[in-house]
Amino acid sequence: MMCVTSEASFVAVNSWLQELKKNLRNNIIIHIVGTKTDLVDEDPSKLEVPFDRCLAYAGEHLSDDDESWVGMDCCHEISAREDSGVDELFQVIARKLIERRADIERQRLYGIEGSEYDEATRSDGSIQLNAGPTECKGGACAC
Repeated sequence: MMCVTSEASFVAVNSWLQELKKNLRNNIIIHIVGTKTDLVDEDPSKLEVPFDRCLAYAGEHLSDDDESWVGMDCCHEISAREDSGVDELFQVIARKLIERRADIERQRLYGIEGSEYDEATRSDGSIQLNAGPTECKGGACAC
């Protein structure tokens, strides 16, 4: 999680993100969290980074080419003092961890990932292991 409490911390998000991408594998879960919303509720002039700006940043830097919706799923505004948004944030992260674990397990067991798995899954829950195109070389299939 990258917590944003001010304009300076939001500007730093880009360098933090580059550092994460440089040092960690691609399968990390990144969320941008705007904190201290209670202070903004008390005095709206204290808002330094509008939520729309975080959504735009996430859409540009955290999504794959086909995942333009990602900003809505990885940007949050919370107040620890008022316990506002904290549960929802951790529920989203927990859901993503469970999904990621399931994807890793499917890949380990069957050698296929998310959308390939969905296409290979039959209505009865069984998996068609040869769901993808078969590549033949020299008369022998690479099944």
